[in-house]
Amino acid sequence: MFEKKIKVTPGNGIRINETGTFDFNKVYKNLRSFFKEYEYIFQEQEHTEKDYPKGKEIIIKWTATREVTNYIEYHIEATFFLDKIHSVPNKKIKGDVELTVVSYITLENRWQASWVGNLLFFIQNNFTMKDILIDHTDRLDKETKQFFDLAKSLL
Repeated sequence: MFEKKIKVTPGNGIRINETGTFDFNKVYKNLRSFFKEYEYIFQEQEHTEKDYPKGKEIIIKWTATREVTNYIEYHIEATFFLDKIHSVPNKKIKGDVELTVVSYITLENRWQASWVGNLLFFIQNNFTMKDILIDHTDRLDKETKQFFDLAKSLL
């Protein structure tokens, strides 16, 4: 079995760049709640912090997946790059924040890995389920935009 990946976000994803003062605990909490609300399985893949004279550099990578059917799975990946970070009063931080969001759908090929299986997988995706896949792509695009808009409102 293998998977086919259908990108929903363009290119390298959609990106927010902000400089200022942030309540990053609020950002973190609200964005994680989004995944819980939409029943995604959330994983923090990376959380690294480095101290530099200019301030802290923090990288946080999240992956969230949701199995929609036994064939279709939604994925949203978010990467935070925080630079020149300094603590300020009221549990806030000051610095540069970049958030990149990528989303895609994976399709699981349950056919045997042979030319016949590949042909059936192709027919299934491009003819039989084409409208269903377009609908799922639109749904994930909508959820990605809601996540992105929430992040934008918090930064």
